[in-house]
Amino acid sequence: MSLPEGYTQLPTYFAPGAFEMVRQYNKGIAYNLDHLAGINHLAETMLKCSLLGDPEDLALVYRFAKPGYEQPEHDKHFPRANYDAPYYSADLLALHPRTQAQPITKAEIEGSHENLVHIQVQDLTKPMVWWLADSIAYPPAEDHKMKASLGAWGRQFKEAFSFNEGAKKSFRLKVVSQHIGAIILLPRGAGPLTPTV
Repeated sequence: MSLPEGYTQLPTYFAPGAFEMVRQYNKGIAYNLDHLAGINHLAETMLKCSLLGDPEDLALVYRFAKPGYEQPEHDKHFPRANYDAPYYSADLLALHPRTQAQPITKAEIEGSHENLVHIQVQDLTKPMVWWLADSIAYPPAEDHKMKASLGAWGRQFKEAFSFNEGAKKSFRLKVVSQHIGAIILLPRGAGPLTPTV
């Protein structure tokens, strides 16, 4: 698959819910390494955290994570998933949505990549880079569900009223405004020059 100029593929995996959501209308995903480096710099300066390593060494794992107690089935956060949990490589997005895709396991992904970035996606109405920024600024507290432990809710309450909250929101807005093209989806039936963010 040809990619737009300035974009490359990185090892990318989707949990089942995220895979089905993304592949319905998209045949691929691509990354701009310069924009990812810019996001990393913003995270380091604004939040005192960063992506793991250089952008070209990253592997990304997406999951569908819809907040709320009575929402459709969501994907488990990657560290909490069983080692035999299925994940789908981004290469499989090119298959027709009704075609059976062959997954690999969490254990195989962990055995192949050291620098894994976990991204929680709730829908595709926001650009993909929004979800990257959101996942960096707001790591999941047991999927934000009512069944979360008291400790998880306590952490969320503390974060919501901390002085760092403004920095997190500002970080997310800067990432989207300055680096919206960091991650693009390649729509089905469209050429490589008409990506969506």
